[in-house]
Amino acid sequence: MWDEDFDFEGGLDPRNPDDFLVDLTTTVKTISFDIWRDYSKKELDLLATLIDQEKLDEDQATQLLLMHFFPRFHRMLSHLLSEERHTRPDIAEWYLHWKNTIPEVLLTRGDIKDQLLSALKTMRNALLAPRTKPAYKPPPPKRREIPVPTPDLKRMSIAKWIEILAAQHNIAFAPLSRKRHESKQLYMFGDERIYFLDSVVYLWDPVKKTYSPVSPVGLVNRCV
Repeated sequence: MWDEDFDFEGGLDPRNPDDFLVDLTTTVKTISFDIWRDYSKKELDLLATLIDQEKLDEDQATQLLLMHFFPRFHRMLSHLLSEERHTRPDIAEWYLHWKNTIPEVLLTRGDIKDQLLSALKTMRNALLAPRTKPAYKPPPPKRREIPVPTPDLKRMSIAKWIEILAAQHNIAFAPLSRKRHESKQLYMFGDERIYFLDSVVYLWDPVKKTYSPVSPVGLVNRCV
């Protein structure tokens, strides 16, 4: 990530110090947390070097870390703690690596100590809350179908039988005034519109926009 041939002594002059800070900000913002166990790169070495050479003061360096380093550091820590494939010793190793890359002179500053303490609390809370699978939720109970006996339609009309079923199950049943379908009287059974033809009940299907045969069992269970 760093240019090993960069001339620190001559790199600042004749450039404006603010321009140099912009370059350093860009460098810190490119730190890759997703390759989370690649410890060969020393991303914050340049920060320490500039502080040692008094080309960057501690306040500037602290603000740089607070604005661009720690927000992504905490997001990555939360991500690691949320996945079972990352063991806690590995996460602790990851935390210590990044803590040790911060210039030592900044570790005593209150803002930096607060950020590291917050990370430790996050890890402690994860340790106290064991990773468990979500509690099993049983599926909702199936709707109980009400058995409907089959009548002797040689002695009773289908309309009379539906009227009896409506009374037994407290379902409203009545003819619709001046409403017919192909000369057949229409009825309301609960919220359903029906008519009778040759001992068969026909039910209005709003999706197909037509009347379809329905059994007395199916009709009753649609309304209870």
